[in-house]
Amino acid sequence: MKKLLSLLLALLMLMSVLPMASAEEALPEIVVYMMGDKPTDCDMVMEKVNEILKEKLGCTMSMNFVGWADWGTAYQLLLTGGNKIDLIYTANWASDTDYARKGAFLDLTDLVEEAAPELWDMIPMEAWDFATLPTEKGDIIYCIPTAYVTYTSGGVLYRQDLCEKYDLPAPDSVENARIYQQGIKDNCPEMYANMDGGTRSWEIMRLDNFFLNYDEGTGVMIGSVKEEGEKPSWAKVEKYISPDNEWFIQELKTAKEWADAGFWDRNLAANPSDDVGGYFNQGMVSVSYNGLNIDKFSGTVGTVATDHPDWKVGFVPYGLKQGYVFYSSPTQDATAITINSAHPELALQVMQEIYTNEELMQLISYGIPGVHYDLDENGAYKDNDGTANFGQYAMNTWAWKRTDFMLDGAASETGAVVDEVRAKMDEATPIMPTGFAFDSTSVEAEMAAVQQVISQYLTPLRYGITNDLDADLATFFEKAEAAGLSKVQDEYIRQYTEYCELNGVD
Repeated sequence: MKKLLSLLLALLMLMSVLPMASAEEALPEIVVYMMGDKPTDCDMVMEKVNEILKEKLGCTMSMNFVGWADWGTAYQLLLTGGNKIDLIYTANWASDTDYARKGAFLDLTDLVEEAAPELWDMIPMEAWDFATLPTEKGDIIYCIPTAYVTYTSGGVLYRQDLCEKYDLPAPDSVENARIYQQGIKDNCPEMYANMDGGTRSWEIMRLDNFFLNYDEGTGVMIGSVKEEGEKPSWAKVEKYISPDNEWFIQELKTAKEWADAGFWDRNLAANPSDDVGGYFNQGMVSVSYNGLNIDKFSGTVGTVATDHPDWKVGFVPYGLKQGYVFYSSPTQDATAITINSAHPELALQVMQEIYTNEELMQLISYGIPGVHYDLDENGAYKDNDGTANFGQYAMNTWAWKRTDFMLDGAASETGAVVDEVRAKMDEATPIMPTGFAFDSTSVEAEMAAVQQVISQYLTPLRYGITNDLDADLATFFEKAEAAGLSKVQDEYIRQYTEYCELNGVD
């Protein structure tokens, strides 16, 4: 009898525990995808994040990553493969409006204010306007824009310590960049001067020239300044990939000169680098022009300070020569809810919690205090031994920033170096981007054909890989025109001109 009673008591205890376990397992999970690589201590940090989310919202969040290697294909498959993704990083440089028009993202127009009113009120209406896209069914809000506005001007990352060691100029002009890279080649044969200049050689030209925007997909330039003292105008639009544009022709000539000089690997076209930042930190390259900005520079400074305390890195922002810098677009970094989201309302509430819970945002942004960073006597962020496993914004949460929740890092050497560049940018004239988004629907077939021609015939020229530039360029234009380059560019210019007229852009 006693054995039977003990068995019954054990069963009752087990049954009392089962509902708790089931409730724990039944918690809804918000599936998130970010760009970049997974940091070493991601799981440790997410465990702390989920403790807060369980308490506040009764849910958990999983953080997944799209690596930079072939990210475009992987990103497209995520959005077109029916995956149950709740929140995903998106950006104007990652074809966000194209995906939105094709129905990959959920329309948030009537959902945000109802499901996450604090989030709606906190993000400025101007930012929501940037996230609003005109479609055949009317205007839609296709993403949650960032609430953080900063300078997004691109620029050149370089080894300042090597300039000092070998008496080289900073790469702050096309000519000085050539001298700098030749000096690296002569004095540091173990490293390439750069590994990515040929992939985006149009960026090299920005050291001497200025334009407000260049659309890579169509080869259209906006707001170019060609005369000294000329002010850039958003209403000015022209064809950049054109035999009549001297900047474009000079770009290819410069790429060939630098490739012939051995500044980068001539096999780069067949095996392009997707990890220039990693190569830079490993001491394999000395300069990078590719897709950089002040925030990425700041991250590199922090990494280098930890891994190579004897190095000094510098940053030359594009536009300072002409006296201009750019503010970031609210959709430069943004977050979308996919059409296949299992929990759209809850996903918005998670975003609201991240933006309004200082402890949660700092945990996601910096890691665990005392483990991944310390605070100095002034309360400023300070690296420690754990920073290598989870540095600032290690989970690539660039779209999840709120200025008044950021930890002050100005007391550190890293902050001082970055602030010196910011001070120079503060002296320039800031420019806000426009909210224009090209609708390629009417020229979709031509766009695909043109992109294929660019990849096959123009990309090698941008790597400087040609024995006869004039002949190869003529072949490119012949193929590009047959594919529909002029039609695509004319449609872009038509839409953009109409946008400027309707919105009073000058």
